[in-house]
Amino acid sequence: MVKSADRIIDILEMLVASERPLTQTEIASQVKIPKSSAFALLATLEKRAYVIRSKVGYELNLQSPIQFRIVDERVTLRQIAKPILDQVTATTRESTFIGVLTKGYEVRYLDKSVSEQEIRYDADVTKLRPAYCTSTGQVLLAGLSDSEFELYLKTVPREMNTENTLVSEDRLRQRILDVRQYGYAKNINERVVGASGIAVPIKNQKGSTVASICVSAPTQRFEKIEGELESAIIDGGARLSDTYARLQHIIHNEK
Repeated sequence: MVKSADRIIDILEMLVASERPLTQTEIASQVKIPKSSAFALLATLEKRAYVIRSKVGYELNLQSPIQFRIVDERVTLRQIAKPILDQVTATTRESTFIGVLTKGYEVRYLDKSVSEQEIRYDADVTKLRPAYCTSTGQVLLAGLSDSEFELYLKTVPREMNTENTLVSEDRLRQRILDVRQYGYAKNINERVVGASGIAVPIKNQKGSTVASICVSAPTQRFEKIEGELESAIIDGGARLSDTYARLQHIIHNEK
C-alpha cells in the first residue's frame, strides 16, 4: 500500500512537471514500474478525476475539486516561479530551472526557462536527476535535517560521473555544510563535463526549503560570468521565496 501511494505521488509530480501529456510507457519508464502497474495506477487516478486521458496521453486534471496537497503546492510553485525564471534567463541569457526533491531523493524539475543562445544548457524536465551531483540537488539535500541527510548518505548509491563528482561521504557532507553556510550551491562539471550551474533554495513561510532554482550554462561561458549568474539567481531565489511565503500566508488566512 505504501509503495502504491509513493508511486501515485511520483506520477502526479511527473504530470505537474510535464509541459505535455505523457504516455503510459513514458510514465512506467520514469517511475520504474511495469506498464501493467502503471496502467492500474493511472486507471485509479482517472476514475478519481485526478488525471485526464486523451489520445496523446495523460495529464493532470487541474479542474478536479479534490487535489493532493503536494500537487496543489507544486502547481502553485510552478505558476509563480515561471515569471521569475524568465526574468533571470532574460538577464543572464542562460537557462534556469526549478526543482524539488522526490521521496527517493532525486531531483524532479517542475519547470524551466531555456536560453535562446545557440550553444546553451537544456534538460528534459520529465527525467529525474541524482541530487548529489547537481547544484539543485545539493541545495535540496542541504534543506534536509541532519538525521535525514545522514540516512541519505548511507542508503543512496553515488557514481563517479566525472572527475569532479563528489562521491565520498566526507566531501559531500562538507559541500552540504558549505551550502547551508553560504546559501547556494555551485556545481562545475560534477554531473556532465561542460555543464555548470548555481542553485539557491526556495523557502516557505516557516523557513523550510521546499524547492530550488538554478541557472546553468556551458562551463566555458559559466566561468567568465560566474559573478553575474550568482547575483541573478540569488536575487531571483529571494523574490520567489518571498512571493511563495506571502501566498502561503494568504491561503492560510483564508482557510
